Amino acid sequence: MTTNEALWQRAPEALGLARKDARDAHSRGDNIGGHICMLSAYQSVYSNAPVVKKGFYAILALWHALCLSYFGDLNHNQLNILIQFWIRFYKKLPWLFRGSNRKNLVLLVAMEHNKIERSNEEVFPHQQALAFLNSAQVFQLMSKRKEARYYVEQALLLREEVFKEGDYLLGMRQFVRVYRIAAEVMAEYDTETAYNYLLSALMLVMSDEKNSDQERKVRLEFAQLKKRMHL
Repeated sequence: MTTNEALWQRAPEALGLARKDARDAHSRGDNIGGHICMLSAYQSVYSNAPVVKKGFYAILALWHALCLSYFGDLNHNQLNILIQFWIRFYKKLPWLFRGSNRKNLVLLVAMEHNKIERSNEEVFPHQQALAFLNSAQVFQLMSKRKEARYYVEQALLLREEVFKEGDYLLGMRQFVRVYRIAAEVMAEYDTETAYNYLLSALMLVMSDEKNSDQERKVRLEFAQLKKRMHL
């Protein structure tokens, strides 16, 4: 089992595999790769971790994110992982401390889009979709509804291209994530649209026997949205 597969499935050996990959990266002199590997791993296992470990994982993830802040040459995939962490971190901050962090998020999403536009390597549709959703989430945090909706719609327009990337199962898993994040953004403005996005995500995830964690997340967000809609 590869590290990515273990993380997708929340396998018990996932963190161990990630630590081995990170050590290998550092031994090659790829410090960015090593920190990204562990930041991604801690974000993946956090939601299912025991309460006593969540704080420990959060501190370690923050340390890796701060280390990455000193490196200026992250590619768009690495920026996506870093942005996702800082969005989650931002949401946990007290209101008074959000101003300066919001500026950093705007800068990071601008860097991500710039990296995609200038990339010499192939940028896959799901990577572009996730970049659009990063922008949508940042604009949501800035209370810019029109811009947030625009980037959600841009991400969803890539559905057919994502499914044609070559690996149907991976494309399906990526688009479950796209629908789930899109619903999270839209729930603040349009609960009916958010409900439809989650329904689409659930229909996809239920056909993937090995994706129980994403199904759990989708169902949890469904339950939260239904409470908001008084259903």
